[in-house]
Amino acid sequence: MVNKEAIVHDRTISSQLPSNPIVGLLVIDVEKASGLPRMDLNGKADPYILVKLGPTNIWRSQTKKKTREPEFNETMKYLIRESESSFDIDLEVWDWDRMSSDDFAGTCRLEVRPLVDKIDGVPLKKELHIINHKKKDKVNGTLTVSAHFMSREAVEEEFWKCLVKHFDSTGDGRIDKAEFSSLLATLALDYSPEDVEKLYDDADTNKDGFLSQQEFVAFMKNNNERIVSKLLSGDPDLLCKVMEHTNETDDVLDVLMRRNFDVSPSKVQGGDHHETKVLMVYNRLEGRMEEEKIPHYIRVAMRLMYSTKQGRIAVNNNSVRKILKKLTISQGVKYDLEKSILHVPSFIKFHNLNEEELLDPLDSFKNFNEFFYRKLKKEARPIHQSDCVSPADCRFHAFRSITDATNIWIKGHNFTLKNVIQDEKLSERFVGGSMAICRLAPQDYHRFHIPVDGIMGSTQKFDGTYYTVNPIAITKYDVYTENKRFVTLIKSDLFGDVLFVTVGATMVGSIVLTSEEGKKVEKGDEHGYFAFGGSTVLLFFLPNAIQFDSDLLANSDKGLETLVKMGESIGRSVLVDGER
Repeated sequence: MVNKEAIVHDRTISSQLPSNPIVGLLVIDVEKASGLPRMDLNGKADPYILVKLGPTNIWRSQTKKKTREPEFNETMKYLIRESESSFDIDLEVWDWDRMSSDDFAGTCRLEVRPLVDKIDGVPLKKELHIINHKKKDKVNGTLTVSAHFMSREAVEEEFWKCLVKHFDSTGDGRIDKAEFSSLLATLALDYSPEDVEKLYDDADTNKDGFLSQQEFVAFMKNNNERIVSKLLSGDPDLLCKVMEHTNETDDVLDVLMRRNFDVSPSKVQGGDHHETKVLMVYNRLEGRMEEEKIPHYIRVAMRLMYSTKQGRIAVNNNSVRKILKKLTISQGVKYDLEKSILHVPSFIKFHNLNEEELLDPLDSFKNFNEFFYRKLKKEARPIHQSDCVSPADCRFHAFRSITDATNIWIKGHNFTLKNVIQDEKLSERFVGGSMAICRLAPQDYHRFHIPVDGIMGSTQKFDGTYYTVNPIAITKYDVYTENKRFVTLIKSDLFGDVLFVTVGATMVGSIVLTSEEGKKVEKGDEHGYFAFGGSTVLLFFLPNAIQFDSDLLANSDKGLETLVKMGESIGRSVLVDGER
C-alpha cells in the first residue's frame, strides 16, 4: 500500500558514508503509458508513477485523471552515489483512489548500471512492459521513458552554463563585463571594481571583450576558489544538489539562493532594506496581516539589484540599466510565445487564483501574456458607490500630501511630482495635494480602471528604466521618476483635475491604454492593462480635493500597504459650498 502523504526522500545512511561520493545525476523523462487496465468503475484509471531506487521511494509523478492512456511528460532527477550505482530503478504504476487505498497496476524495471556505464551519452529511450507480479506476471500495458546519466563533472559544468544563461540578457550565449559584475554581486561577492576587471580579463582568454559559455565554464573550473567556496558554504555537493532539484520551470540561480543565500525571513516592514525582507500586507477584506508571495524572478531581481553593496552600486550603472531593459523586453517576448501557456497552471496554483472570476474560458488564452492581462466578470469586481474607487487590484498606500509620501515611504533622492510628470506648470497646481500608490503584484488582476467620473484628458509617455516596484526598491531608488511611465489627466467635476500615472517595472513587457482622449468615463471603466510583471498606478489629487478612507490612511501612516480590489472605496470628494 502506498502512503499518499509526501514521498520520503531519505538518503541519510548512504550520504553519511565518507567513502560514498556522488558519481552523477540520473535523469529519467517519464513520457507516457498506454494499455493500462480498467481500474475504476467508470472503465478508466487515475494513474500515477512511483519511482523507487532499491527500497527507497525517490519520486512520484502527478496523477492523471480518468484515462488509460496517460501522458506524463515529467522529468525525474536523482543524484546517484557510488553505493547506488548497481541498484535497479523500479517504476511502479498505481491507480489513485479517493475513498480507499490506491491500487497497484504493475512495475517496470530499469537498470542503473548500463546507464552509468554509458556516462554522458545520448538518452536511451525505452518502452517498458508494466508487469503485475501479484497477478501471475500479467502484463498491464507499457510505459515509455528515456533516461541518461550525467557524470558529476558534467553536472557541475551544466550548472555554470545555466548561470551564464541567466545573466545573458541578449541570448547570444555570452556575457559582457556588466553582466559579469552583476553575477558576482548576485552571489554576494564584494569584489572591488579593479578586482572585477582583472577577473574578467583573466577569463576572457580570446580577448574579444565577452565571455563565452566555454570561457566562463573554464574560468570557474580553474580560477574559482573564492567564488566556489562562497557557493558551496561547506557543502561540496551543493552544485549537484541544485541541479537535482531544478526543473525547466525553475531558475538555477533561484534554487541556489533558496538553498544557500536567502536571509532569515523578517516580518518587519521598513527599516534596513539591505537584505531581502518577507513582505507583509494588510488584507482589508479579511481584517488580518498576510505574507505576500514573491515569484522567483522578482526575488532574483531584488537580490541582483538591491541586496548587496555591489548590486546597489551596479544598479545605478548605465550598462546594468540596459541589461534590465533587455531582460524585461525579452521576458515580454517569451510570454507572447504559444508554448508559454504551459506556465499558466503552475502560476494559478502558486498564487491560488480564482478561475471562476475569469470572463473568458481558460483554454481560450493563446499564451501566458493573454492570461496575465485577463478580463474578469463584471460581478467579480463590483464598483462601490463612493466618490473615488481603487483603480486596480493592488497593495494600496494613501497619503494626505506628497510630502507625507516622501517622509513615510518614498526615499528616492529625486522624487517630486515635477520629475514624475515632466511638466513644471502642471505640477505647481498640485503642490500640497494628495497622493495614492497602487502597487500591483504579479498575481493581481492586471487591468487598471478609472477611479472617478470625468472626461479623459491627454496622455504623455516617458521611456525609462525597469527598476522593480517592490518596496525594497521604493525605499532606495528613484523608481517613479526613472521607470517607463504614462501620465494621463482626468477632468472630474467632483475632484477637479486628477493625474493617473501608470508605471512599468522589472519584467513588465508593456503598458497598453485602452481609453480614448475626450471621452466621458465613469469610475470602474477600463483605462488599460500591464503585460507580464509587477507594476504601479500613482494617483495625484489637487489640494483639499479628496478625503481618503480612514483605514487606508491609518495603515499608510505606519508604512503598511493595504490589500484592496479594483472598485473598492478609497475616498470621497471634499467640496466647499458646492465648489472646488
